[in-house]
Amino acid sequence: MSSHLVQAISETPIFEGLPPERVGRVAAIFTVRTYERGEQILGPHDPTDRTFVMAAGTARSSRTAGDGRAIAVGLLDPGDVFGRLPFSEGTVEERVEALDRCVVLRAAAGDVERLLLDEPAIAVAALAGFARRVRESEQRLESLAFHQVPARLARTILELADRYGKMTPVGVRIDLRVTHGQLAELVATTRETLTKVAGWLRSEGIVTLERRQIRIHDYQALEDVAEGVRVMPGRTHRAAA
Repeated sequence: MSSHLVQAISETPIFEGLPPERVGRVAAIFTVRTYERGEQILGPHDPTDRTFVMAAGTARSSRTAGDGRAIAVGLLDPGDVFGRLPFSEGTVEERVEALDRCVVLRAAAGDVERLLLDEPAIAVAALAGFARRVRESEQRLESLAFHQVPARLARTILELADRYGKMTPVGVRIDLRVTHGQLAELVATTRETLTKVAGWLRSEGIVTLERRQIRIHDYQALEDVAEGVRVMPGRTHRAAA
């Protein structure tokens, strides 16, 4: 049993508070692997009987249509469970890509199911993560149905700020490295449209999308865009790509 594996388990949120004598049992069913930014952690052709737990880092979960178009399902943070979800059936269709350096725990789905049955505290923590992801998916679907791209982008940036933002003397800084293409998938639009909207936000002094970070200069104005109070010229309130 490697010290790297034990440390990864000990630092993973859903295993917090696990007594030291039971860490060994958890470690016995998992292996650990590190993925660098841009590496694929899980793809549609990978084995479907594996369950993954994000120990460190942030990854993007997406699905791809038959014509190659991709839409982001959401972001995965430490403690999130993905791949073959415990007690679920069906194939794994998501694609998971590391947005920064990720440490991932991997185990057979059956072993994870037995672990959750024997460790209620871990099961509760995992369920809380599932509930958050379902809630975020519902909010993303609502935004797609009822809001235009500027509002959807604003809502996505606010979500990123809530999860990864840092206050600075000149506004909120988000250090997560997300490309325009990746943001377009999160917002469910084309890269070209997202670039135009990002240019408008920059010209209005609201947000700057840089290569390695996002800067929010006017938080209230961004919230106004998200709520449709402030509208990009040439856009109506009706949702459109």
